[in-house]
Amino acid sequence: MISFPFRVAAKYVMPGGTAGRFQIFIFHRVLDRPDVLFPDAEPDTYRFDRIVKAISAVYNLLPLDDAVVRLQNGTLPDRAACITFDDGYLDNYLNAFPVLQKYKAPATIFIATGFMQGEIMWNDRIIEAVRSFTGVFELPELGIRKMDCSSISCKRDVIHALIGKVKYMSPEARLGSVTDIESLTGFVQKERMMMCEEEIRALRKKGVLIGAHTQSHPILAALDDAESRREISGSKSDLEAVLGESVTSFAYPNGRYGRDYDKRHTEIVEQLGFEFAVSTNQGIAAKDSSLYELPRFTPWDVSLAKFMARNIYMAMKG
Repeated sequence: MISFPFRVAAKYVMPGGTAGRFQIFIFHRVLDRPDVLFPDAEPDTYRFDRIVKAISAVYNLLPLDDAVVRLQNGTLPDRAACITFDDGYLDNYLNAFPVLQKYKAPATIFIATGFMQGEIMWNDRIIEAVRSFTGVFELPELGIRKMDCSSISCKRDVIHALIGKVKYMSPEARLGSVTDIESLTGFVQKERMMMCEEEIRALRKKGVLIGAHTQSHPILAALDDAESRREISGSKSDLEAVLGESVTSFAYPNGRYGRDYDKRHTEIVEQLGFEFAVSTNQGIAAKDSSLYELPRFTPWDVSLAKFMARNIYMAMKG
């Protein structure tokens, strides 16, 4: 059975007790079927089922808030791990949660609250606009000149180029560029992609931990301190109004220290009363980890054996 050797290895590299360490898996979407544009980027329901089944067999899965407390007081079990999702996609509710329930796997979802009313995240607007477009794409304002959109691979190249140009813009400039892209392609998004307040409440009632992830998902390093504070505190108060309880966990958008956030933002998060925050800095959470920069990673391998092997390797490095 694939789980046995990995369980033995995980126990060795991720002990419990006072030397305890735990891994935080990060996901975003769980699709109905593989995406032809990005077949390896996000798991579909079948692949996610296989992943959760495997990590449930290898790791002791804990709620994230519980794992943080147990890390601090030295009571983590060996092979401890947590599952998290960023952004708040509708397929977390429709596709991921039934799989999590099947394996009794706890999870945390970090919500970008500005999209709870049917809005769509900027990157998805770009992806879906280019997906719908066939022809020659040109947007000189972004330095994009006559890129072909006649094939899947060409569309993929255009999407990567556009997201690379737009990601680190100010929120206002980013919105303007995304609107230009949609106008050029003639695309109008009709399907809802993000969870609404009712679905978020339903998941919380079923035991899913809900954390904050800013309102508009900006790159915090591109904002001034006042704007950063508004984004972070706004997402906290938005969710507390939805849930009727304190929200104590936060995830930095994009999440790499020095590029996407810095010490100013960890201080703001702490000042606002969050108890811990997660990044996308690769590593394993250990006793000496900052509670406001807990590392996360998920291997990208489609092969389950390679997925688990890379997981153990990353745990050894961490």
